[in-house]
Amino acid sequence: MRTPRTKQPEPALLGGHPPPPLEDATTHLQSGNSSLSSCQLPLELIEAILSHLRHRKAALKSCSLVSRNWTHYCRQHLFRQFSLDWTRKLSPRGNSEASQFLALLDHSPIGHFIQILSITSNPLHTTPWAHLDVTSVSFARLLSRLENLKSLNIRSFEIRLDHGKDRLARKISRSRSLDNLVIEDFTIDYPCFNSNEGPAIINYPFLRFLRLFGQIDTLSLGRCYYEGPSFLVADATSSPPLKFKIHTLRLTTGFEMDSSSDCVKDFLECIDLDQLQSLHVVHEHSWNADMTDHIVERSPNLTNVSLHLPVMRGDMFYLSSEYLDEWNWIRSPSFSLPRLGSITIHVRLISSDKGEFNNKWVELTLQSMLEEMEHLDHKFILEISIMLEQGPSAFDRLDWDLLRSSIEELPMLTKLSLRINVPGSGDPQAADLAMYDIPRRELLPLRERCGAELDIP
Repeated sequence: MRTPRTKQPEPALLGGHPPPPLEDATTHLQSGNSSLSSCQLPLELIEAILSHLRHRKAALKSCSLVSRNWTHYCRQHLFRQFSLDWTRKLSPRGNSEASQFLALLDHSPIGHFIQILSITSNPLHTTPWAHLDVTSVSFARLLSRLENLKSLNIRSFEIRLDHGKDRLARKISRSRSLDNLVIEDFTIDYPCFNSNEGPAIINYPFLRFLRLFGQIDTLSLGRCYYEGPSFLVADATSSPPLKFKIHTLRLTTGFEMDSSSDCVKDFLECIDLDQLQSLHVVHEHSWNADMTDHIVERSPNLTNVSLHLPVMRGDMFYLSSEYLDEWNWIRSPSFSLPRLGSITIHVRLISSDKGEFNNKWVELTLQSMLEEMEHLDHKFILEISIMLEQGPSAFDRLDWDLLRSSIEELPMLTKLSLRINVPGSGDPQAADLAMYDIPRRELLPLRERCGAELDIP
């Protein structure tokens, strides 16, 4: 005869009492009171408490000792973001940080919790006994251990293609899909493979690397290079077997914009521009619009373009006709296409190191910029950021009448974001910038014309 089971109370009423509120439970944990256990709280409340503490690593470590349920939910936050220096070694006989990380993934479940991974090969950590040899297959094995990876940041990194092992690498990586992939200072190494018929052609190395992943929603690129014989990169008679689908493309500072670059040619060939919806181009030092025009003209579903133009310094370029001529890019037919929903143009004007802000330079810069923008047939957003590196003294000499009258001549301007930055009052070496009050009375005419769309922080 079976003994009838006693009906268990609902989780919310365990012990005959409702669970304590989130604030009380958090206070108990932070004060060292570990009497709260998983048998007293429903799992939903445990998860809510730990989500509240997700940025407090010390508190999460203490919470992980309460019970297995607490440990499980703590791991989601403790191991959500991970940074890996591939070349770091602590001793000549010790394993590299990458080897230790891979071994940890083999013997623990933390790979299931990692959603954001940053990989770098810092030259400062490279020692005479440290050897970097990352192949597409070994990189694929790393991806296969990260089941829930959403964002991957790769900086100062080099990967070597495994000749004839593309299919194996894709099978191992399981075509991991990502929300965000950031690649900066990235080198793809493809050795020369000799055969009976001569050197083997390696078509589209960039595509071979991207195919380790599934779909990527946002791809950010900065400074990508090839290491290998340039004549082995592309075969003029071939075409990519499968183009990569990307919704948002961000070309970051320093990306090689030379249209003759092998890496750029390969990149343009392997991206399915029909799927591209948003393009962001960020340049700090140089500008070449050929690649941007190429992308805009060949992307039928592109609706949003954001351009961060090169920084203009008051002591270097205000008399440089060559620099001002670079505004001619905006005359390209690509930027007059009616299908473009919005164009956001970011302009940064920086004073000299001595705090000088030459009004003649401002006048030349704005006139050149505005003349090129007048031909735009559709609405656009203009964001002007003026940085005064040596304090607010140069701010007082800024010709507000010139700035206001120049901007008022833009009939298609729908939103203006004007920011004045000066160094903070703390450590002069600190990078933090404080916002300086803008004389709003000088900008009232702009607000009246643009209405609520005028953004003056």
